[in-house]
Amino acid sequence: MKRCILVGIMLLLTQVYAGSLTEIFFQPCPRAHSVMVTDTNDDRIVLYGGDDMNNSGVHHCDVWALDPVDRTWVCLEVVGQPPSDRTWCASVYDATEDRAIIFGGYYTGYFYNDVWELDLTAGSETWQLLSTSGTPPAPREAATAIIDPVNNRMIVFGGYDQTTSARNDVWELDLTTLTWTQLFPSGTSPGPRYAHSAVYDQVEHRMVVFGGSAPYMFAFNDVWELDLTDGAEAWQQLSPTGPFPVGRSRHFWAHNPSTNDMIIGFGFDSDGMSIWIYNDVWVLDLGSLEWRDVSNGGFAITARRGASAAFFPDDQFTYIFGGHVLASQYCFETYQLDLDPTAVYEYDKDKAFDNEYLKIETNPNRGPVKMDLYIPEAEVITLKVVDVSGRVVSTLIDRMRYSGHCIVVWEGTDNQGVRLPAGTYFGILEMGDQMVVKKAVVVK
Repeated sequence: MKRCILVGIMLLLTQVYAGSLTEIFFQPCPRAHSVMVTDTNDDRIVLYGGDDMNNSGVHHCDVWALDPVDRTWVCLEVVGQPPSDRTWCASVYDATEDRAIIFGGYYTGYFYNDVWELDLTAGSETWQLLSTSGTPPAPREAATAIIDPVNNRMIVFGGYDQTTSARNDVWELDLTTLTWTQLFPSGTSPGPRYAHSAVYDQVEHRMVVFGGSAPYMFAFNDVWELDLTDGAEAWQQLSPTGPFPVGRSRHFWAHNPSTNDMIIGFGFDSDGMSIWIYNDVWVLDLGSLEWRDVSNGGFAITARRGASAAFFPDDQFTYIFGGHVLASQYCFETYQLDLDPTAVYEYDKDKAFDNEYLKIETNPNRGPVKMDLYIPEAEVITLKVVDVSGRVVSTLIDRMRYSGHCIVVWEGTDNQGVRLPAGTYFGILEMGDQMVVKKAVVVK
């Protein structure tokens, strides 16, 4: 059975079982929702763009290269006019032309449907806006794209558009003629979604899609295949075996072509009141269609969403960068994920918030009270609000929850929805043999 190793190469980590680690001191600044591709011709991983909404809403347009052998990042001096600042782009790597192709994305208030080429010839990296023909897809963010090498085309699926709607349409961009064509696959299609994942399965010549979300819905954990037979494209839902990951979006993903595994991890879900952020990693064997949890319920690192990843075939590692925990905490760590190690390394700090499992975001508080939770392992937890007399006025959680971060919003009402007066209250988190009590002061 395969085991798993996750090594942080931009934090100073502590050995848990065996091995050694290296700290890197120069790396891209914190961000989420970047593009990462593996440049197999030049033996490197390339990162583009992303956002840091904690830094005055910055959207990046810089390009970085990671040398997995030396574990060093280099900021590339790319010539040509770059794309306008954006985030949540769809991207592919075209090995035949040694280039990355970037589609769409988002910048505050603007959605894009343009197509850019990043020529990755080492030392001569160049941006170029591609002039396409045909009717293009509607502008969108958080779509996915794969290269269909058999038919020399890029396939784009789903995303979120400027009408604030999730989509499930399928488009091809012919990479020879640069012509857009909408495809209408047979079969029942997946529901509209964005911030999902998609990989190309070269064995079955298909695109495999996992997860994602749609407005006002829980995130998906379904798996779909799109048969890429030219002119006979067809959707079919797959039914993998084994325990399977919970629904999520904004997760990272990668594909190992040598083992034909789809790798997904981290991400988040929300029920409208709570936001659950994950730190687990899963592998779907595309041959046997079997899921396996390679992190044993979650790595002991800060859970996050919006991380990016790329698989590097030379060392068989997946490299994961960035993401964000909460709106105010963006990450710049790079992790190396080894799916067949002889030892396991993890960040030695298995609690969040400086050894706190529960924090009240602000005190005193005039509006809804935000409670930040960290659940170290999957178990039944309860989160209640009590008044100064010890009376339980509201039960916010009482059920099994997976490991990771959670934001719970208490609106200042009791279990019947009646607004409570200003005053001092206490949030009480119980999990296993742990009980954490934090004071929340509500003012008018």
